[in-house]
Amino acid sequence: MTLKRLVVTVLTAGALAATGLITTAQAATTACTWRSTFLPVQAGATTGVVSAASGSSTYAGKVGFPAPTGANEYHVTRWTGTIISDLGLLPDAHDDLNVNDVNSSGTVVGDAGKIVGEDPWGVVVRSFPFKSSGGHLEQLPVPAGAYNVRAVAISDNGDIWGNGHPAGDPDHTTVYRWPAGRPGTVTTPAGFPLGSAVAGVDTDGTVAFTVTPNPIADPSAFLWKNGVVTALPMLAGSTYASVSAIAGGRVVGESGHVGVVWENGIVKKLPGARSAEGISSTGLIIGWSLSISKSLWQLTAALGEVPTGAPRLAVAEDSTLLGGVSKSGQVSSMPAVARCS
Repeated sequence: MTLKRLVVTVLTAGALAATGLITTAQAATTACTWRSTFLPVQAGATTGVVSAASGSSTYAGKVGFPAPTGANEYHVTRWTGTIISDLGLLPDAHDDLNVNDVNSSGTVVGDAGKIVGEDPWGVVVRSFPFKSSGGHLEQLPVPAGAYNVRAVAISDNGDIWGNGHPAGDPDHTTVYRWPAGRPGTVTTPAGFPLGSAVAGVDTDGTVAFTVTPNPIADPSAFLWKNGVVTALPMLAGSTYASVSAIAGGRVVGESGHVGVVWENGIVKKLPGARSAEGISSTGLIIGWSLSISKSLWQLTAALGEVPTGAPRLAVAEDSTLLGGVSKSGQVSSMPAVARCS
């Protein structure tokens, strides 16, 4: 998959309308046309972004509306085909919002923040995990005293994975799981060392996670499946590794300030990559280049920068790019996806 040019369209309830905007990016091998599509938004919305996807027609993100304070008030939003669902806000946690994943059933998970005070470095925000249910958001339970808990990923069977700080421990995170078969409960799965943080879960239930034993220690990268933990190797000469995403049996992240992909237990450098942030099931990788530009790789083959005008926040399992793009004449970005063909 190689960058060549970008065609921007707007998705309406029944049709796609071309805007005529075309830009050119550096091609690596075979020409590939990226076609960007704006997703519909609710009336009155002024900004938004797509941050998660399932399959080729289910997306999730957040859409912003003007608020009396002058800032935007964001609603969790799901797109299924051309149907848009406003899932609203998590009650009493409106100060921050992260939409982290959506599964094939359309269940959205993430975390919402609430300002609870101030410290010498600024405001203190506490995070609360949520999932969508019945057209609205509901807060997930957490162990007694746990705080800053995030719901990071959801599998197609409905199991939700995340992490947070256990009671009285600001220096470590612990992995939590909300099993689909036991609604309203939260568990602490065996096998995860203290200091673990989930990056994602693959279709076969493999969880990619990073362990930071203490606040000043170097992190290490691991996989977990059915209670068995496997360490991922670091690059030669590196003292640390961290993971960002998993898909199709491959994992991406960084080791020694270099973007890497792990395939069949082997760590490989991404040429010209500072870090890798996402991967599709067929190996399309998005991350940061050494020149600090969002770029793409097909496994270890560099494809160049994400084209101007294409979303660049994340990549879905089907290799769709996700994010927000500013429409012509506007400053704020609007939810958009891009596919290459």
